[in-house]
Amino acid sequence: KAKGTDVISSTYGIVVYVHEGGKGGRSVMVLGPKWRFHYYTHLDSFHVFTLKPVQPGTVIGTVGDTGNAKGTPPHLHYAITTPFPHLHIV
Repeated sequence: KAKGTDVISSTYGIVVYVHEGGKGGRSVMVLGPKWRFHYYTHLDSFHVFTLKPVQPGTVIGTVGDTGNAKGTPPHLHYAITTPFPHLHIV
């Protein structure tokens, strides 16, 4: 996507992390349903702040090339993680 393209939330949740620096550059983390973290990195700009509630379609920020993506075409890294292992109870 082109630099400055809106990055939108994929889920309902609350912003738990807005950071500038490190490998991800400008990054946002949203705690969504089922205790899953939705992580957006290499943003050019932020449009949210810590503890802001979001829903699908909320603009998180814009596509960029921050962090270790500097000098590469603008892009977004998006990941979903969980702090808890998947337990199978029999």
